[in-house]
Amino acid sequence: MVVLAVAVTVVSPTVPVLAGTVINGCSIVAHPDNVHHTRCPKADLHGADLYHADLDYANLRSANLDLANLAHASLHYATLIGTILTGADLTGADLTHARLYDADLDYATLTGADLRHVDLHGADVTRANLYGATLTHALLYYADLDYATLTGADLTGAYLPQARLYGADLTGARLYNADLDYADLRHADLHGADLTRANLYSVHLDYANLTNASLTNANLTNASLTDATLTNVIWNNTICPDGTNSEDNGGTCEGHL
Repeated sequence: MVVLAVAVTVVSPTVPVLAGTVINGCSIVAHPDNVHHTRCPKADLHGADLYHADLDYANLRSANLDLANLAHASLHYATLIGTILTGADLTGADLTHARLYDADLDYATLTGADLRHVDLHGADVTRANLYGATLTHALLYYADLDYATLTGADLTGAYLPQARLYGADLTGARLYNADLDYADLRHADLHGADLTRANLYSVHLDYANLTNASLTNANLTNASLTDATLTNVIWNNTICPDGTNSEDNGGTCEGHL
């Protein structure tokens, strides 16, 4: 009888990073608070495995975290100003109140991430995946979100003046009471988006898809909608681009663009 030896490779599942772990000289502090927390500014954490790490209040300013695994990590009130997070995995991460202005999140994955009250002004979020992310009251002015995926994202009360969202996918996104004045939404997909009470003053919506979008009580004064798709748009007390009210135009802004 011949017994064949079969080599079996066992792949260990990703496990939460433990407090006290040291990665490239960066020590993860246990039970962080606003006084005692991880302090690794400018650290090189390229490709680091920080899955489920507790990085609340962490100072990672200008650190290199490109391609890092931060899935389900807690970064509540973390400082990530100017941090490189290109291609990083932040799936389900808690980034509430984090400071990420001028950070690089190009191609980062933030599906289902909690970004309430986050400061992302001036950040590069180009082509990032924010599917189902929560961005309520986030600061995104001057941020670059060109071609980003924001399908089903919640941007209620978000502040996006002069943000770039060229070609972004905002299908089914909630932008209730969001401020988007002078934002660039050319070629964006806003199919089924809720723009109720949104400030769209002088916004660029040329070639955008607004099929089934709600513009109830929205302000579109001076907005540009050249060749935009407006099939079944909900016009309800909407201020049209020419300054008239949709209710005085037979319940539509078409013809008043």
